[in-house]
Amino acid sequence: MFEDLKNYTEEMVSFRRSFHKYPETGWTEFRTTAIIAERLNELGYEVLLGKAIINPDFVMGRSKTEVEAAQCKAVELGISKEAIGACQGYTGCAAILETGRPGPVTALRFDIDALYVTETENVDHIPNKEGFRSEFQGKMHACGHDCHAATGLAMAHWLKVHEAELNGTVKLLFQPAEEGTRGALAMTESGILDDVNYLVGAHIACTPRLGQVFISEPGTMPRLNLTFISRAERHTQWLIRKTEEML
Repeated sequence: MFEDLKNYTEEMVSFRRSFHKYPETGWTEFRTTAIIAERLNELGYEVLLGKAIINPDFVMGRSKTEVEAAQCKAVELGISKEAIGACQGYTGCAAILETGRPGPVTALRFDIDALYVTETENVDHIPNKEGFRSEFQGKMHACGHDCHAATGLAMAHWLKVHEAELNGTVKLLFQPAEEGTRGALAMTESGILDDVNYLVGAHIACTPRLGQVFISEPGTMPRLNLTFISRAERHTQWLIRKTEEML
């Protein structure tokens, strides 16, 4: 089933370089979203946009000024006003594949936003050498989400080619605003995950070599758990502890 994966390399490289050249930060990924949605429609998916996958009540860290500027820039870069309007002001995209056969609902998640990072001008840097360096000063796909989005589109293509061999339902989630953990909750609260049995996410890394996939154990990615205790609650805990010591 996987012997034909090399056939998807060219399209992955093409999409990745396009996304890399025009990086869009969280909640401003209008060009990126439009390109993803267009490709998914071409492949025959049910495509969801805007408030169908984003609950505005749970959106965090969204600048209206940056959103409006990004919409105008996307139009300048060739995205139709209709495609921008379909987003209803919110980026991100989901696609649904119903196989028509019983089985679980599996969701695959790909983040799509860039960072506020200035790309190096080093002449040996491949994007500089091959002409796909960031066109947006101070913004860059420095965390690999250009690769994630491109991989998601290649996966969408592969799933369609192999649809007859699959069971259940597959949802492809192209999540906006991952940086700063701003987009996941808004997407989750839309209800798009309510019927999902399995949720799979991945991240590119420098450690694996070409052809390798690493399965990470809990704790591999840095994580900090915090518990906030008010002053009054802390005093109550102190009193309980002292009382227990006297008993």
